[in-house]
Amino acid sequence: MTRPPVPRWVTRSLGLGAVGFSAAAVVFGLWVMGPTAEQGDYSRLLVVHPPVATYAYVGFGITALASILYLIPRTRRREWDLLAGASAEVGVVFCGLTLVTGSIWGRPVWGVWWTWDARLTAEALLFALFLGYLALRRVPASEEVRSRRCAIAALIAVLDIPVDHYATTWWQTLHQGSSIDLLQPDKHLDTAHNVGLLLGFIGLGLAFAWLVIQRYRVEKLEARYEQEGLDLALEARRAEGDIPSDRVGATLGSRARLLAAVVVIVGAIGYLLYEGLGNAAVYFRTADQAVAQKASLGTRRFRIEGTVQPNLHDQGDAVDFSITANTVTVPVVHHGPQPQLFKPGVPVVLEGHWSADGTYFASDTILVKHDENYKTTHADRLKQAGATQ
Repeated sequence: MTRPPVPRWVTRSLGLGAVGFSAAAVVFGLWVMGPTAEQGDYSRLLVVHPPVATYAYVGFGITALASILYLIPRTRRREWDLLAGASAEVGVVFCGLTLVTGSIWGRPVWGVWWTWDARLTAEALLFALFLGYLALRRVPASEEVRSRRCAIAALIAVLDIPVDHYATTWWQTLHQGSSIDLLQPDKHLDTAHNVGLLLGFIGLGLAFAWLVIQRYRVEKLEARYEQEGLDLALEARRAEGDIPSDRVGATLGSRARLLAAVVVIVGAIGYLLYEGLGNAAVYFRTADQAVAQKASLGTRRFRIEGTVQPNLHDQGDAVDFSITANTVTVPVVHHGPQPQLFKPGVPVVLEGHWSADGTYFASDTILVKHDENYKTTHADRLKQAGATQ
């Protein structure tokens, strides 16, 4: 019997630790962490969303590192390719959870499930790229050819990680900046949120390690059975003199299905690039920028950002208010639903257009924009926002 690459007591410890710390994070998030001034109880998702996003990066990073080691002749080993595949699968799971938890969080605090924000678009592209990588691993080929082309594909796909991570710095985005500052832990988070986030990172980190180890074991078993099956097939071919026609048909059908999957994923990547990145590069204009560009914008649709002022009047079928950015104020007439957290003093991104006479902004969509602060005692944030704009 082959000895497992990692002792079983280690994987058991990882599994038990993952369950224990994840349970502690859930308890801490639900009953110890207090609601924040801006997002209320929705801020409790902080214990889940940043950790799954971070470990998606870790998974894809391990895939890239293992791929580099496979491509270098001196370090080339079959195990590096298997580790790359195992880590990519777990990374895709965590990346998918990032998109799901982000949508669940975004619906009440932003007001939408999805928007073509630069960070969201880059994350969806990362998910599609590594789905394509996993599909490529299933395309029939010799072991060496498949491993080499998958390693190259992984190194191309991983280039999206810095774009995703720094999207909130490089572009104007609805998504907040990073709340984690290792040098100043209390800069954006109070003690309770720091502890809850730490528990989430430990619990999900242990779960990530456990999943990668288990998936690597399965990859090694599959590789062994694949080699044994190949040996048996070669023996059968030598004995029979040819491959049965039904096996040829099955192989062609398998390749056709894999090709269809690759085409779908490539199409999804193309759509994300076309629809998302071009739109996300200039996600919104601040109120002062929109006023300065009023003549060139005309009545075409765009997004405008600013802080809601106290003069908010609900007219029944419309809401009249003003937004301010950099001392410039823009009157707004909004027709449409209002997010739960929409109120005076809150930064918002509005979708709409200038009125025909250019005297106000006609809005039909309100997206609430939040900063990176998560502090129960941060109650004066809303007052400060209106005073500093």
